[in-house]
Amino acid sequence: MKAKPHSKLTFSQAVNGYLLAAQSRHLSQHTIDDYLNTFRKFQASLDDDPPLITLSPGDVEAFLAAQTVSKKTILNYHIGLSALWTGGARGGTVRAEDPPGGHAQPVPDRAREGQQGAHDPALQSI
Repeated sequence: MKAKPHSKLTFSQAVNGYLLAAQSRHLSQHTIDDYLNTFRKFQASLDDDPPLITLSPGDVEAFLAAQTVSKKTILNYHIGLSALWTGGARGGTVRAEDPPGGHAQPVPDRAREGQQGAHDPALQSI
């Protein structure tokens, strides 16, 4: 039986939960700071603090399209948002079937830590 997503969990609440989980997984402080920067920028692009499950691929695509930064930075933003969504899916707060980044298989956290071999083919055009 699949876990039912928490419909009232806001984006900021999901971020707080994810940051606690990231710290417990011993991600580097630099990675956590990069993710937090991405989450702050993404939240600033939203109208309010919406429930996490209401976010759509269009919300993420609009955010990424509006950025005037390098392709590498765009990829980093996508990785951070992907990590948040993956963490929410693991915790049962969102459905893994429909990530807001629009990719069924988000880029693993290990790519953010600098390990080789963790490339998402869907992002090659970014």
